[in-house]
Amino acid sequence: MLLRELQEAGYEGGISQLKAFLAPCKRAEPEPAVGFEKPPGKQTQADLTVIRRGRAPLLALAATRG
Repeated sequence: MLLRELQEAGYEGGISQLKAFLAPCKRAEPEPAVGFEKPPGKQTQADLTVIRRGRAPLLALAATRG
């Protein structure tokens, strides 16, 4: 898809050249998360999400005390 869009914009190179150009831009694998344990009642976990998008987005926060 990217190659097609670039060709429509005037790119005359091939897929191999494009892959070689983009190779350094690839993200490295994220490091794994390190878990930890806390005694009961000493930790809160929270998640934020968008339930409705558009002109008036609705944000939601869910918090759980562990």
